[in-house]
Amino acid sequence: METVEELIKELKSDDCEIRWRAARALRWTKAASAVRPLIKAMGDSDCNVRWSAAESLVVIGEPAVHPLAAALKDLIETFVGEQGGHLDDCETQKKSIHLFEPYTTRTQTFAGGRRGRWDK
Repeated sequence: METVEELIKELKSDDCEIRWRAARALRWTKAASAVRPLIKAMGDSDCNVRWSAAESLVVIGEPAVHPLAAALKDLIETFVGEQGGHLDDCETQKKSIHLFEPYTTRTQTFAGGRRGRWDK
């Protein structure tokens, strides 16, 4: 059995299957030390790695909440800055919502929510 540290190192492998297996295995450790590397893995070039990282963060649960919120805030602020807007501007908020469209239907279904867009 691999340690949490070994699995975290495997998230940086050149082989996407190794990264996917590592992201998947980290969920069962429920290790808080895996949260930030898993958040980073949500930006992986491979969709299976991204999805496994997200699922693992759900399983890890509460230790992932604040780091995920901080990462989300950073993502939105970066996007807003690139658009030349401000977060309190309605048009910028509408544009920001589209960052999450690839994840909404699948995430809602996974989380037991209704299918469809959550911003309607």
